[in-house]
Amino acid sequence: MNEYDQPLLIDHEASLLPLQGTLIYLNTMKQLMLIFNGLIFSSVFLLPCQFSENANLESHNFQRRNILRSETLIQRRNLLNSNAEINKKTDPYYKSWMPAEIHPDSVSSDRPAHINAEYEIVQDSTIDTKNTSSYLAINRRIQAVKENEKLVLRFNEAPKEGLAWLKGTDFSEGIIEFDAKGRDLLQKSFIGVAFHGTDNKTYEAVYFRPFNFQSADPVRKVHAVQYISVPQFDFETLRETRKDEFESAVLPSNIQATEWFHVKIEILKGRVKVYLNNSPEPCLDVSSLNPKVRTGKVGLWVGNNSNGDFANFSLRK
Repeated sequence: MNEYDQPLLIDHEASLLPLQGTLIYLNTMKQLMLIFNGLIFSSVFLLPCQFSENANLESHNFQRRNILRSETLIQRRNLLNSNAEINKKTDPYYKSWMPAEIHPDSVSSDRPAHINAEYEIVQDSTIDTKNTSSYLAINRRIQAVKENEKLVLRFNEAPKEGLAWLKGTDFSEGIIEFDAKGRDLLQKSFIGVAFHGTDNKTYEAVYFRPFNFQSADPVRKVHAVQYISVPQFDFETLRETRKDEFESAVLPSNIQATEWFHVKIEILKGRVKVYLNNSPEPCLDVSSLNPKVRTGKVGLWVGNNSNGDFANFSLRK
């Protein structure tokens, strides 16, 4: 019997190897699918829940911080108010006890440091009534009075310029309107408005000299309305270098020195136009001398040794 006639012997263990490999492969794939499905479930359902929980926690913490911050601010405000009341009674340098002639910038250097830190609170204390609470008075005391049913903001007389800045308000371009009344006293009636202010000494202003409104002197008469941009361009500098360019007579020409007159000032695209008593023609039309500053503080203004009455102050931006 040759080798081809020998009976066929089957190795059963060897024949099972492919089947075992297939089963191992399928089992591995099943485990991988379970892991993959678990990851998908976590990303779709569990992670958003976790994110939502974290977001809710962060929102709660944010609200809690705001509550604590508000409580702290209220406590600080109450403390400052309490200190201010004490200062009124005990501090000889406190503004409300100063003569009107004393300018804030001239307060003695031996003033205690803690009083300097409360400078704005001291300024607010010079405002006498609720009708003036919107203003920060500089070198003047202002009070609200009634004159023939008109609510009037009245400045006292004092040396140097006086201001009443409108609190929390910046002005860039638009229309400023108000009623004003001065007096017929030579060099003692300068009334107007300041705008684009960066501090108490740097601003633009338009003001009036009522004592020149009806002057028989033609030179004085054309010096009734004035534009300035201090500290660089005060009226003296402008009069010397650009004579009569930034001042003019009133229009209409019949406005009296001691009567109320209405002012509308249009500040737009680098020009300043002044209209009086609803005249369609401006009495002054000039270019701004402070083109770099396009926004700043705005408020009422009086000049050296001048008082003044104002009413119906408004802004249109």
